Amino acid sequence: MNALLWTVTVLGALLALAALAVALLAVRRCRDLYEVVSRRTARGPVLPEAGTPVPPTRVVTVDGAVVDLAERGEDERVLAFLTTDCPACEELAGGLRRALAALPAGAPRPLVVVSGGAAGRAVHVRDFAPVAHVADADGRHPLADALGVTAFPTVLVVSEGRVRRAGHGLAQAGLEAVR
Repeated sequence: MNALLWTVTVLGALLALAALAVALLAVRRCRDLYEVVSRRTARGPVLPEAGTPVPPTRVVTVDGAVVDLAERGEDERVLAFLTTDCPACEELAGGLRRALAALPAGAPRPLVVVSGGAAGRAVHVRDFAPVAHVADADGRHPLADALGVTAFPTVLVVSEGRVRRAGHGLAQAGLEAVR
């Protein structure tokens, strides 16, 4: 009887140790996955905060116009950052286009920066050119890097050389969605 009790105790202890080892491996794997995800956005702030200075940058658009962000006017300018491989960017595009078209007359022309594949960029250039300046890049655009934009879509409202409002959608950036 003692041998049976001893065997059950040892097997129970081994089973408990195996369960503990599996739990520790699961925790380690979760931590590794967390590191991968957090490293993806750890390059800087996902959204520039209100008050972040806008670098005095000259952006050349696809039609050859030069948008000089060194101009520090009081009027608000919309800067939008989209990528071609972003489902949220595709969802935002129609509403953003309508919101930009509805901006008051005399407002500085918005700037839409599109990164990604050539075919997708061409679609965005075609769609946004009537309502905004459009700049594009194969990879990350230098303006996005300069402002610390690491998540897409991002919509910024800037004036007097500073970010006034920022968001991943129209409402967060203070733009009304026009139907």
